[in-house]
Amino acid sequence: MAVNYVLSQVPQDVHDAKLCNTGKLFTLIPVPASCSCWVISFLFFLSFSFSSVKCLIMDWKWHKVDCNARVDSAPTERPHLDVGMLQNSYEEEDNIQSLGTLSLECHPGSTSFKSPTEVSEDPTNKVLLFLQDEVAKSRNETLLLQSEVDEWKSLANSEREKFQSLKRQSNYQWLVLKKEKESISDAEKKAYQVIHSLYKRLNHLQNAVQESNAEKRKLQEHVQCLESECADLKKVLQEEHRRAQRLTVESGKNHEAAKIAMKEVEAVRQEIKEEREHSQHLKENFRRDLVFAESRAAIAEEKLTDLYRKIRTSDYKICSVCLSNDKDLAFGCGHMTCRDCGSKLSRCPICREQITNYIKLFPG
Repeated sequence: MAVNYVLSQVPQDVHDAKLCNTGKLFTLIPVPASCSCWVISFLFFLSFSFSSVKCLIMDWKWHKVDCNARVDSAPTERPHLDVGMLQNSYEEEDNIQSLGTLSLECHPGSTSFKSPTEVSEDPTNKVLLFLQDEVAKSRNETLLLQSEVDEWKSLANSEREKFQSLKRQSNYQWLVLKKEKESISDAEKKAYQVIHSLYKRLNHLQNAVQESNAEKRKLQEHVQCLESECADLKKVLQEEHRRAQRLTVESGKNHEAAKIAMKEVEAVRQEIKEEREHSQHLKENFRRDLVFAESRAAIAEEKLTDLYRKIRTSDYKICSVCLSNDKDLAFGCGHMTCRDCGSKLSRCPICREQITNYIKLFPG
């Protein structure tokens, strides 16, 4: 007698069926739409336990090709979705196993019957075990890939945070350098303005000195004129004195005239004395003004040289590498930087010579 296994309850989501030739019997096998490969193999095992091995392998290859075609045509998803699909396949397997009981139908014309030990040694059982192992391996590979994806995500997040922190630091340093550059430019502008004002003062003092020199020349000319007048007056006085003597000798009667002449001489002498005092006073005033102008010019020159020295020392003290610290370290070539920058260099940043020794400098 021939025995055929028929499912008593069939799922309603059947979308395909295949007619399998067993040699003597033709059985219609329903295939669920969301059924996994090894579940379908299990159904084949239940339906065709007495069919030929070649037919079962051919059916399995057909279904495997069909599944691969569907996977290739479907869009790729994330690894955790594949894990969900495997879980759904396990649930579908439990549902299919609990669909209903199997009924036995006897068909005349068959004379063979297989024992349970023969069924367990059937090649389809080996295929089923192989498929279960493959599913377990696929599950482990999927979980491993998911863990690797999580690790790569965490690594990408950490690298992104590092990049953001470096970007913030570079922006802050750029702002600091910009502010320092602006402060240096403002200081240079102020220094140029001070120098310009000092140049104006120096020109004004030079003009004042030139004017005082011109006045000095005029006073000298006036003094020369007064001296020439004094010499003339002396000559006149001498002539008058001789005349007075002559008059006194000639006549004592002219005593009154002599007194008058003496008074005139005394008046002339007083005028000459006053002119001398006035010229002396002018000389003293000119000398005092000249000394004052020269002292002011010397003070202005000292201020100008001090300002030049301050500008040179301010440029000389700042490190040419970081532009923030003072120069307190010298190399063998003679160039200088700050200690922070000099300790990191192997060659001089100015002449590019190899650094052989370091010399610490102390300001003061």
